Amino acid sequence: EPLQSSKAKRRSIEELKAGDQLSGRVVEISLLDGIRVDIGVAADALIPIRMEEDLELLESICEKYPLGSTVQVQIEDVSQDLDRRFPIICTVQRQGVDLPEWQIAG
Repeated sequence: EPLQSSKAKRRSIEELKAGDQLSGRVVEISLLDGIRVDIGVAADALIPIRMEEDLELLESICEKYPLGSTVQVQIEDVSQDLDRRFPIICTVQRQGVDLPEWQIAG
């Protein structure tokens, strides 16, 4: 029995809606577009960030989100337009951080 490709078991883009929170894997970092994330759907999601004129931002992004790393994302927009280059737009889910009392300004 032939092995199925990983794409065969992927969810349909129609199943996604704005506000969904998913885990994904960083598959590309582009200076012009941002971070492409494989979220287990037919199309990769995009975290839009323009970095072409900000090398410090690029270094920071590459350090924080290396290729293959896992990120938590929130879906912001899903388009059924198959001609759209990035039909799924998302943002990185911010993890809540509890600061020790001595670090809180006030």
